[in-house]
Amino acid sequence: MKKSFFKTGIIFLVLSLIPATKIFSDIAANVAAINSSCTEFSSHLNKVIPNSATEHNVYSDAWIGKFVPSTPMHFAIGIEGGLTKIDLSSVKNATDALNISSVPNTMAYPTIGANVRLGGFFLPFDFGFSFFTIDTSKLKTQHPDFIFATTVFGGDVRFAIFQGKGFFPKWSLGVGYYYSFGSLQFNNSDSNINFNYKTGTWVAQTQLSKKFIFITPFVGYRALFFDSETNYIWSNTTTKSCDKGTISVKAIDSFSSQIFGGLGMTLGVIQLDINGSYDFTNNFWNGGLSIRFSH
Repeated sequence: MKKSFFKTGIIFLVLSLIPATKIFSDIAANVAAINSSCTEFSSHLNKVIPNSATEHNVYSDAWIGKFVPSTPMHFAIGIEGGLTKIDLSSVKNATDALNISSVPNTMAYPTIGANVRLGGFFLPFDFGFSFFTIDTSKLKTQHPDFIFATTVFGGDVRFAIFQGKGFFPKWSLGVGYYYSFGSLQFNNSDSNINFNYKTGTWVAQTQLSKKFIFITPFVGYRALFFDSETNYIWSNTTTKSCDKGTISVKAIDSFSSQIFGGLGMTLGVIQLDINGSYDFTNNFWNGGLSIRFSH
């Protein structure tokens, strides 16, 4: 009788451990899948963020100012906005595993900032500065499962090669640097995934433009050299044995090529510029619009 009771107890204990073992196995499998998904998305961010930085300081004129003597001084000040497409499909495996819903397949990464450009001193060049920051957690209309925050600042210098007299276009060569940092957060009541990134982007570019009455078409090429780093951490309150993962994903001294172009319209002292660009190294599209007071 005692032996029978003992055997029954052993069998019951083994059977009770089977579901627990299966749950732990599922958790372990999900941890690997979540980390893999987050790593893939981090690598994507390392390439997207440098592209979004190029939406700053885009002017239809290849340069503002004149050759020596270069007086009076020319300047422009205004606001600019751009959008860069981010593919979220790689992170959806992680958000689905953690039951974070309402995550779209793509999002439009915004760049809306202020800029100023000065030219026409005593050398044939101009230089511009821009700044942008946003934190959707401070907005009343924020998405409940998604928080986005970023800050971008930097500038560039453009050197005049051709002044653009007669039928010939303006031509400039330029170099710039932009620093970006921010975060993307996906969450619900039980789970959270947080990506923190920082990127330094050097831009070398050449641009042609030609003004026809009040319309200025332009085209150019950019070479991007960037140093990006994305760190992520995720957590889930319902898993006790495997509840966190954190990995740093870096892309050091990466390079991409970008073509850009657009159209500018001059309406008195108001300058309106529309631009688009394509990174044919990584297959990224960007677009932007700016409005400035210019002299």
